[in-house]
Amino acid sequence: MMNSLFSILFLIPFITFSQSDSMNVLVDTSGVYEDYEVDFVPEFPGGVSEMAKFIQENFEYTDSSLFYQENQKVWVEFIINQDGKISHIQILKGQKFTGNEMVRVISIMPNWKPGELNGVKVKVKYTLPITYCLH
Repeated sequence: MMNSLFSILFLIPFITFSQSDSMNVLVDTSGVYEDYEVDFVPEFPGGVSEMAKFIQENFEYTDSSLFYQENQKVWVEFIINQDGKISHIQILKGQKFTGNEMVRVISIMPNWKPGELNGVKVKVKYTLPITYCLH
């Protein structure tokens, strides 16, 4: 009885150690994670308010956009890479002329603070709904 109890107690620390090691192995640095899957969500330098300011200062209204006098909403999706650079920008929903301009603005953003999972920097997909008004 004592011998079998010792073997069980001896294996418990080993199993626990193995599980913590395997958590680091689960981080796929070549894959793309959703924001809810990571420990640290990517962040624009200065936060959300600075990102809004950046978009407002860099968005150029085209002549065709002046015909629309109501709120417009565009959903832009992109990936923030391990180095904080943005890639794979696409419009999920919204007006074409507005979407094209949003792709341009997103593409000139400064590097973000990248997302992390288990202390490892990973690629994270980010969806940004943007509403603008010409009033």
